[in-house]
Amino acid sequence: MDHILFGLAVLPAFLLMIYISKKDKIEKEPKRLIVSLFVLGALSTVGAVIIGLLGESLVLEFLDEDSLLYTFINAFFLVALVEEGGKFVMLKLRTWNNREFNYTFDAVVYAVSVSLGFATLENILYVIPGGIGTAVLRGILSVPGHAINAVFMGYFYGLAKRCQYLGDNTGKNLNLLKAWLSASMIHGFYDFCLMSGEDYLLGAFLIFEVVITVLAVKKVNKLSREDSPIGPPIGIPFTSYGGYFQQNPYYYDPRGYYTSYNNSYNNYQQQYTQNGYNGYYADQNYGYQYNGRYQQAKFDPYTGEPIDQNMYGPAGYDTNGYHNSYQGYNNYSNNYSGYNNGYTYSGQQQNGFYRGNGQNNYRQ
Repeated sequence: MDHILFGLAVLPAFLLMIYISKKDKIEKEPKRLIVSLFVLGALSTVGAVIIGLLGESLVLEFLDEDSLLYTFINAFFLVALVEEGGKFVMLKLRTWNNREFNYTFDAVVYAVSVSLGFATLENILYVIPGGIGTAVLRGILSVPGHAINAVFMGYFYGLAKRCQYLGDNTGKNLNLLKAWLSASMIHGFYDFCLMSGEDYLLGAFLIFEVVITVLAVKKVNKLSREDSPIGPPIGIPFTSYGGYFQQNPYYYDPRGYYTSYNNSYNNYQQQYTQNGYNGYYADQNYGYQYNGRYQQAKFDPYTGEPIDQNMYGPAGYDTNGYHNSYQGYNNYSNNYSGYNNGYTYSGQQQNGFYRGNGQNNYRQ
């Protein structure tokens, strides 16, 4: 009998993993990575139980266990925030710097994998002593509930990763916080309604469960359909970054980076091409400027190859003030000799700032 209950406890997570995997249509994630996330999610239950018990003993010193306030604190803080926090920590540790994390929908796959690992172990602990009735009820509500929380966590987690790539540290941190809190609030409301025993809250739970399930399914379908690279693929020139993603209607650009970049690029092209400058300011390998800040250039704009940072010093910084010289370009444009042998400024030949005649003439 136990092996049947064990199978029933594991089955919901297995089916949900198949579902979410089929939605990852562009680039499937390595099975080894998914399994490790599942295991880490299961392990996070240990920390959640310990922290939850310690918190419960502390809160019971001040509140009656039968009070609605205690139920609220228990559901939202001792259970939801702690459990979703444990999942989030495992998710970030395993995937944030992983090279496989290169598409937006990857974040949803990762978050669901961790969450279902947690849900599976929890389900086994409840179902084996609880029987078939518990298995059916939790298979319909609890395990899918963990997956639903993970969908919203994964959505914001993917936005945070893209913000990091765009140099938006504020947006990154804000979306990481949203990833944790969004899952926690959904989880907390779910538990609070069920723990309360109040008829009106149980009614609210039923409505909430239908609404949040529909929203989660729509979110998964939308994110799957609109899946896009976190950053430009290898081989896409950095100066084509904006144009590349502008052609992708699903690219999330939280602060208008590529739009600002494209506008700047077009302005530089128009301003300098007429003077024989060929828009080099926009193509320069030290990055581009927006709002007074230089962003790191990832690729050689002429070849699309990754930049060898040892040849430039820190990418994204203009340590020798080259960009300052461009500000007064119109005053000495006639002194430029083009892309082949560098440029002349104030009567001095600057060596090797361009790639010309098939040779690598970068500044050493």
